[in-house]
Amino acid sequence: MTNSDNTYGTFNKKTEILSQPDITGANYVSSADESSILGDGSTVRLITPSSITLNNPIRVVVASEHGISDSSKVTFADVVGTTELNSNTYYAKIINTTTIDLYSDRALSTKVDGGGSFTAYANDDSGQITFVLAKTVFANTDDAIAHFLTDDALAVFNECCTTLQWGLVDDDDGLATSLKVTYDFGTKGTTGIAAADDWAGLFGSRKETLIGNDSWGTNTWTSYANSTEHLF
Repeated sequence: MTNSDNTYGTFNKKTEILSQPDITGANYVSSADESSILGDGSTVRLITPSSITLNNPIRVVVASEHGISDSSKVTFADVVGTTELNSNTYYAKIINTTTIDLYSDRALSTKVDGGGSFTAYANDDSGQITFVLAKTVFANTDDAIAHFLTDDALAVFNECCTTLQWGLVDDDDGLATSLKVTYDFGTKGTTGIAAADDWAGLFGSRKETLIGNDSWGTNTWTSYANSTEHLF
């Protein structure tokens, strides 16, 4: 960290949380080879089963590319025949671009067995599948930083902040899918806390430049929120 000024005030302290939003059929979703976009981003793109095979696990085939990823949540509605699926949410294991198997846990270790309690699908192309894509779960803060921020953005934090701390944040499922950062600034003794040549001012101006060049975050899906629960 090139900023060696250790004089700072709590009035400079700020905490942000960087999160992965829920990406559903209502959002833009890349195709498997990233050559096209599935869905128009304005309406929920409902997927209709073309076949449901009651194996262990249950296998669902759809007519066109589904855009789902491993461990995504899938919810069924209006299925005729295999009505036991309706209103239930499962986890998908991807077999190919049109086929998924159903599991009851995100780790994809417990299969949904189609034998016994499930009735046969009507084979009438009935039903709708909505989904929430699985979020990236981080093993450590370095992985999370690399997911959310460019190297240039990280350099701004490292070079301008006097005190800097990163932490992982769990989502409602208890999974570490968000990143928290608390930071503050020392002063060079210039007039005004956010003076152009002071650390806070340099941080702001460098950040603004990178944002203007689309070089701050690594993706457009990231959501940012301020927090009063600081890491230090």
